[in-house]
Amino acid sequence: MMKNASEEKSAGRRHATAMPLRILPVLLFILAAGGSARAGGPPPRSITDGLPHVNVYDMVQAPSGLTWIATENGLCSYDGSSFHNYTVSDGLPSNRVLVLSPDREGNLWVGTQQGVCVWRDTGPVYTLRAGFPLNVYRIIHAWPYVYLLTVSRKLHTFDVRSRQFTGKPPVDMELICPRAEGGIWALSYNGLYYLEGSRAIPYAPADIPYNEVYALIDRGEDLLLNYKHALYTLSKKKKTVQPVHTAEPFILGYNQHLFRDSRGDVWTWSISGNGTVHRLRFSAADSAEVEQMAQNIMVTRFYEDRSGDMWFATYGSGVQIYPYDPYRDRVFERSAPSNTVSMYIDPRLTLIGTNTGLYRLSERSLDKITLNIAQEHVTYIRKIIRHKGTFYIANSSVITEFAVLKNDVLGNVVELPARALGIFGESLLMATNEGELREYALQGAVPVLKRQVHIPYPAEFSGSVKDFGMYGNYYLVATTNGVYVYTKNMEYAGQILPGFNVFTVCSSGKQVFLGTSGGIYVMRPGLSGGVDTERVIAAEASVYCYVQVSPSCLAFGTSKGILVLDGGEPWLIDRYDHLFAGHTYAIAYDAYTKTLLAGANNGVFRIPFDPADQKQNREGPSLHFTSVRTKGNVEFSEPLGGSSVSASTGGIDLAFSTYDYSGGRPPRFRYSLNGQPVQYTGSDHLVFGGLRPGDYTLRIEASSNGLEWGAPLELSFRVHPEWYQRLAFRLLFIAFGLIGTVWITATVLRSRNRRRMLYFEYYQLQLRINRAKNIPHYTSNVLSILEYLVTKGDTKAINRYFTLFNRFNTLTLREAHQALRPLKDELEYAESFLDLEKLRLPEEFKFETEIGQGTDTHFPVPNMIVHTLVENAVKHGVIPRGKGGLIRIRISQRDAVLQIVVEDNGPGPGADPSTAGTGFGLQMLEEQLELLRRQKLLYGRFEMKPIPDAGGKTAGTRCTLWLSERELPNLIIF
Repeated sequence: MMKNASEEKSAGRRHATAMPLRILPVLLFILAAGGSARAGGPPPRSITDGLPHVNVYDMVQAPSGLTWIATENGLCSYDGSSFHNYTVSDGLPSNRVLVLSPDREGNLWVGTQQGVCVWRDTGPVYTLRAGFPLNVYRIIHAWPYVYLLTVSRKLHTFDVRSRQFTGKPPVDMELICPRAEGGIWALSYNGLYYLEGSRAIPYAPADIPYNEVYALIDRGEDLLLNYKHALYTLSKKKKTVQPVHTAEPFILGYNQHLFRDSRGDVWTWSISGNGTVHRLRFSAADSAEVEQMAQNIMVTRFYEDRSGDMWFATYGSGVQIYPYDPYRDRVFERSAPSNTVSMYIDPRLTLIGTNTGLYRLSERSLDKITLNIAQEHVTYIRKIIRHKGTFYIANSSVITEFAVLKNDVLGNVVELPARALGIFGESLLMATNEGELREYALQGAVPVLKRQVHIPYPAEFSGSVKDFGMYGNYYLVATTNGVYVYTKNMEYAGQILPGFNVFTVCSSGKQVFLGTSGGIYVMRPGLSGGVDTERVIAAEASVYCYVQVSPSCLAFGTSKGILVLDGGEPWLIDRYDHLFAGHTYAIAYDAYTKTLLAGANNGVFRIPFDPADQKQNREGPSLHFTSVRTKGNVEFSEPLGGSSVSASTGGIDLAFSTYDYSGGRPPRFRYSLNGQPVQYTGSDHLVFGGLRPGDYTLRIEASSNGLEWGAPLELSFRVHPEWYQRLAFRLLFIAFGLIGTVWITATVLRSRNRRRMLYFEYYQLQLRINRAKNIPHYTSNVLSILEYLVTKGDTKAINRYFTLFNRFNTLTLREAHQALRPLKDELEYAESFLDLEKLRLPEEFKFETEIGQGTDTHFPVPNMIVHTLVENAVKHGVIPRGKGGLIRIRISQRDAVLQIVVEDNGPGPGADPSTAGTGFGLQMLEEQLELLRRQKLLYGRFEMKPIPDAGGKTAGTRCTLWLSERELPNLIIF
């Protein structure tokens, strides 16, 4: 069965691009990064010393805690400080190790360039011999089967029980990945399959071009695809494909590996920017936030260890480790409900109040709680208070009576039409939206109203109560017009800070703190003393909320981060500014886990916080260098100016330590190179490679508590260009490249012209051979005919025959060396041949020639091509028929296409065995057309069909020839 043009093109593309797609990132990366700088700042912690090769293809962690690493030059194990390397001398099939995969029995499957072996501890258990797949680069276990995918797209199924290969799927596979339901997914250019043993069952979820899918992972409800260099989700339920929306667009490129970590984030690598690692945080199946994590590395595989650190296997840079940063990674819901405004926390339950309702905070997400009231009233949860097992929730609804909720997961919930709530002893204080202050007695299931008063602030501030506090025997009401003071009998007692926007009020010991839009104001002892306006804390920040961390420690949520007042000494947790895109509106403290819970308008965050530890170490440790190693022309200034350094394996290798670190939690470090984005690490060892010539400044800081950072250590140095980076070398390289390009081009053109000449000479030789055959053939015919005419004594006929034969020989020799000649000359030659044949067979046939109007008789046609057709008509049409034969030649032209039709009324080729030939003439015709096409002199197409009569029997043969000086169209209709 013949393929159509589109099928052939598609099939050719599949086989032509299978390997290039896998090696294209390598080639582009090397070309793009050669001699260039790292554009994206320093990489994560790097491991190269001790590795057998800097090209790393895979990594896994064994149950023993060892990390196994597959490299270009062998297998190695890493225990956190030292390496042990294994090669073919230890039993590996090949030193080029491409993939690692542990099984459930504690064995390590090692795929190499020359086969697969099953490894345990320090040597192979057995090597796969039967079937022996080479270049295995993916291994997936689905007991009792192991699936092995090779670089040549062959998927092998191995039965662990019998240790035999059980067969291959009927199509080549491009990718495989585990299924959430068990088994594996397998992707080919023909579609998506799931495998059961060695059977490939088509899934066919959607009509998408699978040759544009470069990676996939199963997330349970859907598949995540690298489709058309972007991320798409393939719904298992709906079997539809839709793009993943990101605020920041990015291009994946030919990345064949996506990785989903234990936190549900997806890690990708793209070739853009000399190699960039992105992490995607999904707020929904089709929506994700993109974060750039590392640049200037080529990642071949991702891997997450048990501590949560991300390991990058790289091509050319060894192993890169991106440490798990709880301060950055403990983001529970970045897509918000925006504006978290209230919180409740205890060891068993954490509630978040937002401007869109009430949420429960789990370890990984925010789950909305549906309350048993009209949902239009569950808005803007301003305050959450729990008293004796009952929750009191203040929101912005217009409800005027209490709503006691039963059978809810929270127990009893009392919904209050309040802007603020406060519980003092057995009394509940509430401010309504209408500007009323109410006091309730907390008795029974429903609070009982004791008294209510109007708040005496101007009408334009109506409904602006923010918070309640208590100092001695007074209630303090924070509003947008200062603080109003009431006695316990609800009698008005004065106003503090009139005209100020006060968000929160709290007391600690004998001090009262007022959080305002212009910082924190501290009241003097006793309400009559007023406010100490000369002592304003964080005057440049708005202070929205607070939490009592300890008897002497308060933490305030502000527009600048978290402000801590400990023993009267304020200090700002401003080192988390990379977390908070906006203001911190709610804050709570979990004393059991010693963490602050901070709610911002871009998410909810947990921050480790121990007041004792913070107070002791909040200045942060200082740093000093312990060793520096370099490669290349590197010149240091202070603090290393004049000191000696030793050679390293690439770039600059720095080791450093801290002063005055007295134990507790290990120190953390952050650094930046030339003002690039800050990188965080837990390692006291940094390596920078591939630095472009220029001046650099490295800034490193240390922290022993994750909050306060010590004095920075700066290192300035200059990288001088190597010999291959100098302008003279680059110009010389370009010159040699141009010369080489010109030489290669000239060689190719000469070779091409030589081939064309050889084709043309061959064509001319075939023409001469054909003519050489014609002359003796017709000479024999002439002698036999002359003998007949002499015997008959027909002198007139003899003279006529000699005249025609002389003309035929003249036309045969004329322009014999030419590949093409005008149509009129070719017709004259063919008619001369038919005149001779008519004298030889006077009773058997006649011929007609018809030239259509507008036909160009000077149109160039292949030499002897019409003669070949009419000779075929005489031999296979006229002679077998006997008397009454007819040969008709019809010539027509449309646009640039010439059509030549030769018809006869004979029985057709093969009807008379006595006239059967070798078909050499028509074969020569096809070869003529092919040679002329290759020489781009003429383009032709030939067709021979029988002519049926009314009964369906053959009544003749029609030979049609189309000629054009340009490429012929697919469909020709005359």
